[in-house]
Amino acid sequence: MKKGLTLVEVLVALVIACVAVAALAVSARAAVRSRAATAMRHSMFRLAERTLEEMLASDPRSLRESVTADVVSGFPRRCRVSAGPRPDLWRIEVTVGDRDDARLRTLVRGAWRE
Repeated sequence: MKKGLTLVEVLVALVIACVAVAALAVSARAAVRSRAATAMRHSMFRLAERTLEEMLASDPRSLRESVTADVVSGFPRRCRVSAGPRPDLWRIEVTVGDRDDARLRTLVRGAWRE
């Protein structure tokens, strides 16, 4: 009787090991990309949240319809103040990102519109 493994058995074991390592590498790369995308999206929402808080902290009686756009920390940001559903309400919308990745909206009571 022969002792040990045949060449075919060793090659099959190596192929299985290589496929397992490749699968782990692909899985790890996907996890790293997902984490980076999540971190970027979190940063965009934090920027949108901070911008909305700044707008809400200002005097609501001074609100006027407006649209502003700029780039902050490498992210495009658009702020829009528009008429709300009632004469004393204003709609504030803050959008951060190229594809509207982070969008926050609220209504605020302001001065009556004519």
